[in-house]
Amino acid sequence: MDASPPLPSALPGKLSIRQQQLPGPLGPLTVRIYQSLDGASPAPGILYLHGGGFVAGGLEEADFPARQIAEQTGALVLSLAYSLAPGKPFPAAPEDAYAALCWLHRMAPALNVDPARLAVVGDDAGGNLGAALALIARDRN
Repeated sequence: MDASPPLPSALPGKLSIRQQQLPGPLGPLTVRIYQSLDGASPAPGILYLHGGGFVAGGLEEADFPARQIAEQTGALVLSLAYSLAPGKPFPAAPEDAYAALCWLHRMAPALNVDPARLAVVGDDAGGNLGAALALIARDRN
């Protein structure tokens, strides 16, 4: 996993923000991890899925809501840059989301996250993707 240097927080001293690569079904997935520096231990974990109609959007567009969620809840937020159409059509995005959720669950202890308190959040297409992900996770586990 390739990790980049931490990014600045909206509220210095409140969040650790880092970007890294995770293994994905079609190649590496880029994620941004927002982690409260003063949150509960272990914290809840949230997979955040950006909007954009499955053809646009990414980590930059998701930055503000992901920061807000992490800062206001104390949860670790994993924001995913999932595959976009038309370059990577369905089912690439749901498979990316499933891989990210599995990674979050598997890495929960190392991330100081409670694996029993994971959630999926999304806006616009990300909300749709989150609903699809809930069904995929139910059916595969």
